[in-house]
Amino acid sequence: MAVYKVPATNEAGNHQDVLRWQDTYQAMDWLFIGTGPGERFAHDQLSRFDSELSADGRELARKLEKKVRVPVYYYLSKHFGHSDQAERKRKCPSCGKAWLRKETVTRSSDNFPIRRMLSIRRPFSSYP
Repeated sequence: MAVYKVPATNEAGNHQDVLRWQDTYQAMDWLFIGTGPGERFAHDQLSRFDSELSADGRELARKLEKKVRVPVYYYLSKHFGHSDQAERKRKCPSCGKAWLRKETVTRSSDNFPIRRMLSIRRPFSSYP
């Protein structure tokens, strides 16, 4: 959904909070992809539920959901895995329940609707 179609998301009556967060997310993604000294920091910001970037993103997702009255999911990046078996045992970083779900938002995503988060599925073989 295009941001300009959503009612204002901050007290100033605009979308600057969303746009600034988007810029920061993109900067972290580029830093991670570019490798080098900032790779680990960027990966942690993109993939950790408790990172500052993720906390801000989840808060914006809650704001947007209230404005548009449809579910808004926060994408929690997951680039590294240990094994197929370990990924199957993975828990939601927020509530500790099983992360891998049979139902998905898209064919390549794991969906956790209670916490409104999803994470890309990077299997070593394939999930059932």
